[in-house]
Amino acid sequence: MSFSDAIKRLFSRNSAGPDELRDDLGGGFYCTYREKPNGLGGYHPVDMCLRREDAPGFCRQITRSDGSFAAFPGVVHGTWEKQLDMPFRPAVQFQAIVGPFRDGKAEFRWLLQPDGRYFADEDGFGAENCTEIWLRSYMDEKGRFLEPFSVCKN
Repeated sequence: MSFSDAIKRLFSRNSAGPDELRDDLGGGFYCTYREKPNGLGGYHPVDMCLRREDAPGFCRQITRSDGSFAAFPGVVHGTWEKQLDMPFRPAVQFQAIVGPFRDGKAEFRWLLQPDGRYFADEDGFGAENCTEIWLRSYMDEKGRFLEPFSVCKN
C-alpha cells in the first residue's frame, strides 16, 4: 500500500473510528458499530451503519445511538409475543448479527429477549425465567430492510 493510499484509508469516511468496531460482510460491504452498556448488565451495538469499501461516502445508518432502528420495517406478529417478559421496543438492546451478503441480501438477526441466564451472576443469582427470542429480517445492498422482522429459530 502506498503512502497516499494509507492516508486516504486513514481519513476516509468509511474507515472505522477509534471506538468503532467493524464486521466484514463480504462483497466489499462491512458494518461499523459501537458497543454501549445496555443498563441490564451487558452491552449492545449502537450506531450500526452499512458501508462499502469502493464507495467511501456510502453510509446507511441501521441503528441510532440508543439502539433504535433508523428505518424499522415492523414485525410479523405471532405467539412469540406471549413469551415477552419485557415491553417490546423496536431497538437492539442485547445483540444483533448481520450475516454475509449472498445474492444481494444479508440476514439481520436481532436478539429481542435473551435467555434468563443473561441476568444471572457467576453463581446463578438473579436469573430470570425468560425465553430467548430472536427476530430476523433481510437487508439489501443499500441497507434497506426487505421485509418485517419475524421470529427465527437458532
